[in-house]
Amino acid sequence: SDSPNGKGFSLRAKMTLLSAAAFSGIMLVAVLIILLLNDVRIGGSTYKTIQANSNALENIALLKSDLYQISNEMQNYMLETDPAAIDKIVRTVKQLISGIDSKFNIVLKSMTSRSERETINKAYTIWFDYKKTLLNEVLPAVEKGDVLKASYLMTGIQTQRFDSFSTTVARMVETLHREVSAVESQVSSSITAKIMTTSITGLVIIFLIAVLSSLITLSITRPLRECVVFARTVADGKLDSRLDIKAGGETGALAT
Repeated sequence: SDSPNGKGFSLRAKMTLLSAAAFSGIMLVAVLIILLLNDVRIGGSTYKTIQANSNALENIALLKSDLYQISNEMQNYMLETDPAAIDKIVRTVKQLISGIDSKFNIVLKSMTSRSERETINKAYTIWFDYKKTLLNEVLPAVEKGDVLKASYLMTGIQTQRFDSFSTTVARMVETLHREVSAVESQVSSSITAKIMTTSITGLVIIFLIAVLSSLITLSITRPLRECVVFARTVADGKLDSRLDIKAGGETGALAT
């Protein structure tokens, strides 16, 4: 038999090796799962992109709604004769103008690509001209009693700007919808790829641990089995039998 101090790992070393392999495998799978969850976690980069686009779409819809309301308020303003009602309409229009300016700032901050910024800047230019004409020409004309001029402006150049603004807004919405769809598709592909990677890695780790466990088990049980066979042979009276075990550690020591 081999010397107890011969080559080979001790039982403790083998079990430590097996535990280390299992722990490393579990940690690797855990890291892959964390990376997978990071793609869709609240506050992650993907979540922020989708959230920003959603906020932009919401504020764009409100932009158009507020502009419609301004147009309706101006129609009422040109027909109203009660001073109190006129003051209320003017305050409402100015609040809507301030709200539209704020929403433009929010939408602009949400835009990331150059084409998106160009589109929102074009829409803002149209809005700026609309607002300037409204505050500097339409409202003063009505205050002076020149309803005809105010009506001409609202049904002429202002209507053209309104239509142009609506077209530009529709283009922005379409662009954002495409971007949201692209991001969702990208996230879906990334998650699918990481799920496949995690699954394959997990299966490989399980296989390697199973192989390592089998090898360690065999390295322990095979020498013990040979010791049992040798003991039975000696018990049967065959004292010239020899035990030849190539094992180290506790198993080799036991066979000595």
